Amino acid sequence: MKFVFIILLVGIVSVANSQNIVHVTVTDAKTGTPVEYAHVRLRPLPKGKERFQITGPQGIANFDVTGPAELTVSFLGYETFHDTISGKKDVAVSLNPTSVSIGDVVVTGHAGPVKADKSIYNVKVLDLKKEEGKAAIDLYQMLSTQSNMRLQEERHVGGQMSMQGLSGEYVKILVDGVPVTGRLDGNIDITQINMNDVDHIEIVEGPLSVIYGSGALAGTINVITKEQGKDGTSFSANLYGESAALANGNLTVMHKKKHNSFGFSGMGYYFNGLSNTDTLYRADQWKPKTKCSASGYYKYTKKDLNLKASSTYFSENILDRGEPFGDRNQNAFDHNYITNRWDVMTEGSHSISDRYKVDVLLAYNYYERLNRKTYLDFDDITSTETGTDSTRFDQITSRMIYSARNHHKLNWSAGYDILWEKYSGDRVLGSAKSIGDYALFATLNYTPVEKLHIQPGVRAMYNTDYKAPLVYSVNLLYSPVSMWQNRFSFGKGFKSPDLKQLYLDFHLSNLSITGNPDLDAENSYNMNFYSTLKVSKFRSLFTISAKGFYNKIDNKIELVSISSDQMAYTYVNINKIKTAGYGLDFSYSRHPRYSLTVSWTTTGLWNNFGDEYDSPDKFTWFTDFSSTFNYGFPRQGINLSVNYKFNGKAPEYILEDKTVGLFERESYNMMDLSAAKSFYRNRFKVMAGVKNLFDVTEVKQTLNGQEYVSMRGSNIIAYGRSFFMKISYAL
Repeated sequence: MKFVFIILLVGIVSVANSQNIVHVTVTDAKTGTPVEYAHVRLRPLPKGKERFQITGPQGIANFDVTGPAELTVSFLGYETFHDTISGKKDVAVSLNPTSVSIGDVVVTGHAGPVKADKSIYNVKVLDLKKEEGKAAIDLYQMLSTQSNMRLQEERHVGGQMSMQGLSGEYVKILVDGVPVTGRLDGNIDITQINMNDVDHIEIVEGPLSVIYGSGALAGTINVITKEQGKDGTSFSANLYGESAALANGNLTVMHKKKHNSFGFSGMGYYFNGLSNTDTLYRADQWKPKTKCSASGYYKYTKKDLNLKASSTYFSENILDRGEPFGDRNQNAFDHNYITNRWDVMTEGSHSISDRYKVDVLLAYNYYERLNRKTYLDFDDITSTETGTDSTRFDQITSRMIYSARNHHKLNWSAGYDILWEKYSGDRVLGSAKSIGDYALFATLNYTPVEKLHIQPGVRAMYNTDYKAPLVYSVNLLYSPVSMWQNRFSFGKGFKSPDLKQLYLDFHLSNLSITGNPDLDAENSYNMNFYSTLKVSKFRSLFTISAKGFYNKIDNKIELVSISSDQMAYTYVNINKIKTAGYGLDFSYSRHPRYSLTVSWTTTGLWNNFGDEYDSPDKFTWFTDFSSTFNYGFPRQGINLSVNYKFNGKAPEYILEDKTVGLFERESYNMMDLSAAKSFYRNRFKVMAGVKNLFDVTEVKQTLNGQEYVSMRGSNIIAYGRSFFMKISYAL
C-alpha cells in the first residue's frame, strides 16, 4: 500500500510539473490600466500550433507553456507587440498607443479620459482606421451608415441630420469639445467638417444638457482631432478622386519632442457640379463647389500639466448658375454662396493631486456666409456684381470643470459654462442681435456597490433673453457581470430660440422667411435605455445591444408656411411633439480577419399642433437598417469593405399652409463597396471602389398623397453611382 501511494504521489508531481501556466498581463503603456479584449497569440517554438486568447477585465490571458514560444499581442489603437518568451515565468506586456486608444477611452461628457465600458453614458466610438473602408472625406459621409440617424444633403445649405427622430438643432456638434457655430435652418452643415486631421468621433445618444446646455437633447457628436502621441515626426498625405468630377487632397505633418508637440494640416476640395436631367441649360442640380482649410496646434505636456492652443480656417464657395433669359437668352444671374470659418481654441488641464483635477477651455468661433449675385451679359461677355448680402455669427465659449476622482464610492465634478453668440449682417431684423447662456453645473457619481453607478446632475442657467428653468438629469450604470452593462438616463432640457428663429429677415422674389421675436422657449424631457452584452471566445468578440428612447418637447419651434399663394414662411411654437424608438445592434469580429456590424432602429413621431388644428393623436413609424462588413487578408495587405444603409419610408404629420397634412418620403437603399491594398510596410495604400451602387438619385415625396417639394427638403438626395480611387502615404 505504501508503494502504491508513492507511485501516485510521483505521478501527481510529474503532471503538475508538466503544466506550466504562464500569465500574460497586458496594460496601457501610457496610463498603466489593463487592456481588456486584447488579442494574444502564442506559438510554441520551433513549429508548434498557434493558440489564441482574449484578455479579460484585468488584462490577463493564461497559457499552458512547456518551453520557448513566440508571443504576439495586438489591439485596435495600439502598436502590435512581438517577443519570444522562455515559457518559464509570467509576462507583462505594455502596449504603446498609436495616438489615443480610441477603442478604450472617451472624453465626451467627462472631466477627463474614461474607459468606454466604464462611462456612465452610452458612447459609441467611430475609429477612422476601422472605418477607412468608407473613404469618407467629411463628417456627412462618415455618419452615413448610422441606423439611428437620418442624413439629407441640401444643395445650397449642405448636409443636415436628425437623431432619435429629432432634427439637427437638437444635436450638439462639437470639435474637441467646442460647439460648432453657423446653423442654417437650425442645422450645422456637416459636409464642412472634413476628416483630414480627425482621430476619432464620439457619439452619445440622449441628453447631455447638464454638461453642454441647450441643443444637446437628442445627442452629442464630438469630433476629436489628431495629436502626435510619441516622440518623432509623422507625415501623411491623401489624394482622392471620384468619377463625379470630384477631387480632394490633404496633407498632415506632426512632430513631438519631449514636452512639446505641434502639427499642421491642409485640405483642398473641388467638385465640378452635376445634373441628372437634360432640362437645364446652365444650372446644375448639384452645384459646383470648392473648399479649402488649414489648421495647426501646439501642445505642452509635463507631468500633471497639459496646455494646448489650436486654430482652424475653412472656406467654401458654391456656384449656383442661373438659367438664361431675355429674347435671345443673352442674360443670366449667378449666385456664389461663400462660407468662411475661423476657430481659435486654448485649453488646459492640471491634476492637482491623484484625486483632484481642473480643466479649462476658452474658444472663439467666427462664421460668415455671403450670397454674392452677379449679372451676366453673354452678348457683351461681361459680368457685373449686383449685390452681396451677408450673415455673420461670432461665438465665445468658456468652460471650466473641477473634478474629484479616485474616491472609493463618491466622485463629483462642478464647473461653469458660458456661451455667447452674436448675429449680424443683411438678414437681421433691425441691428445686430446677441444672446448669452451663463451656467453653473455639477454632477455626483455615487457607487453604493461595485456593480452600480448612480450619477445625478444639475445645471442652473441665466439666459439673457429668456427665463431658464433648472435643468437636471439622472444616469445609471448597472453591470451584473463585467461583460453585461445596462445604462439608463433621464433628463430635462431647455432650449431658447436661436437668433435666426427670432430675427431672420430673408426675402427673395419667390421666397421669404421671417423670424418671430415672440417665440417661447422650449422645454423637454428625455429617457434612454441601453443593455449591452459582450462575449469573447478565442479570437472572436460578439457584442449585442438593445436600446430604447423617448423624447417629449413642449412649445416646439417649427418653420411653417403662412401663405398658399407665395413661398412665405415663419417660425411658430406648436403645442408639443414626441419621439420614441427601439432597436438592436449586433457586432462580430474575428481578429485580424473580419468584422460585421448590423444595426436596426424603429422610430416613431407624434405631433400635436394645438386645439385649433385637427392633429391625429397617434405615432407614425419608420425603420432604418444598416450594416458594415470588413474582410482582411493581413499577409497580402488587402482589405475589403461593404457599407449598406436602408432608409425606411418616413411618414410625418406637418403643418403646411395652416393645415395638418401627412408628409411621406419613400424608402431607399444605399450601398458602397471598396477594396484597399497596402505596400511598403503599410506606408503606401491604394483604395478603389464604388459609391451609391444602386444609383439612387431621387425619392418620391408626397403630402396627403400628392407629389410635394417644399422648404422641408428636396426629393433629390444623391447624384448617382460613382467610382472612386484614393491614394495614401504615411511616414
